[in-house]
Amino acid sequence: MSDGSKKLFYLPRTPLQLLSRVLVGNDTLLNNEYCYDLENGWVMLANQPGAGVVVTIESAVSWDIDMGISNWDQSKGNYVFLNTLNPVSVNSNPNIPDKYVLFQNYPNPFNPTTNIRYRISEFGFVTLKVFDLLGNEVLTLVEDEKQAGGYEVEFSGEGLTSGIYFYQLRVGNFIETKKMIFLK
Repeated sequence: MSDGSKKLFYLPRTPLQLLSRVLVGNDTLLNNEYCYDLENGWVMLANQPGAGVVVTIESAVSWDIDMGISNWDQSKGNYVFLNTLNPVSVNSNPNIPDKYVLFQNYPNPFNPTTNIRYRISEFGFVTLKVFDLLGNEVLTLVEDEKQAGGYEVEFSGEGLTSGIYFYQLRVGNFIETKKMIFLK
């Protein structure tokens, strides 16, 4: 976390697996609003946030492995990370997510396809739908019972007009909607 006084953020020296999302205040940034390099441990924002705005970088650490190697500082060589800490998790299976997450599609904007990832923390009936700007349903991507875990779906905009679309994940009482842009 940071107070928004800079654009470049260095990540902790831990074996990072993936960058989940970047938030400025309460807003999740789109993929084209930041760039990152996990191997070298940094995240750069396209625009500097206002003073006092909280910037949160959510990343997954690969503590589920016993050892990780990172090329953190090329001038000094590789660093080796050993899992010597007790994992901070109430989840007995580290492969099962502890919450529901709908990720920003990638790439965004897209033409003609994009990938939508989501994670669910327990077995349930999952729907993933795409809507146009007026709220009309365009396509149902997923409508099935799913086990807890992470999933990825490819969405094709072929046959659609350029514009803003929304995709929505529903699992039980959990509902989350995100915006994506299709450019021809």
